[in-house]
Amino acid sequence: MIKRQKAKSEKNIKRLFLISKVVFCIIPFATLSYLYMRTQAVGMTYQEILQSNPVLAVTFLTAMCQPFAAWLLTIVEKRYNKLEYASALVGLLLIFIAECFLKNWLGIIATALLFYFIVKDMPFSIKKEFKEYANWKQIILDSTGGLVLILLSLLCFYASLQIG
Repeated sequence: MIKRQKAKSEKNIKRLFLISKVVFCIIPFATLSYLYMRTQAVGMTYQEILQSNPVLAVTFLTAMCQPFAAWLLTIVEKRYNKLEYASALVGLLLIFIAECFLKNWLGIIATALLFYFIVKDMPFSIKKEFKEYANWKQIILDSTGGLVLILLSLLCFYASLQIG
């Protein structure tokens, strides 16, 4: 019975990883489609419309950060599959922070759900994982991508604050 529930939760986590990565990869295409419709409506090129409307420029930059977040989720998923929970949780937390700065509700919800289900699936507590089993060198190496994503998201967040 326990193995069956474990398999079901692992299947749900795997499915959630897949859905999250697909959504993160679709967002830039949806944004480009929206920009294309806007350019056709006003008779401008991409460059002209991005220069004339700073909100669309920030939206474009925000959307282009999402495939990088999907790639980072792939790394987090590999760590989860190798049972390196500490590294996976740190990576998810960094992606979550970046998604908060990007104001991407789908990303925030997806990473929060993944975090919840991974913590729920862990055979021991988070405290024990970080004290006894954590490979800190690997965690620091995995965190660099998340920190770059946070820097890019902070740039977009600052620009959106300046716009108003």
